[in-house]
Amino acid sequence: MACHGKAGSGDRRMAKILNVDPPLMNLTQGLILQKQDSELQSIVSNGLTMMPAFKNLYTQDQIQSVVLYLRNLQFDAQSKKTPGKKKQASP
Repeated sequence: MACHGKAGSGDRRMAKILNVDPPLMNLTQGLILQKQDSELQSIVSNGLTMMPAFKNLYTQDQIQSVVLYLRNLQFDAQSKKTPGKKKQASP
């Protein structure tokens, strides 16, 4: 998650290099939270605007793992905003 940062909240340095608004690289808030897992898998597989496609580098199972990892980052970020929320168990 080099472009999106370790916590998925966007790497400001990379945003500057790519000339992208940093909030657009944040995967832990905004419209990205409303996307279905299948949409996220498609984005990781096929790319979107500045994001490259990874379908030739990762298997479908690996791409599903990336989406699961993203969902955990999102949950962690939202938990920090909502005191008392317990960590979600991984399947």
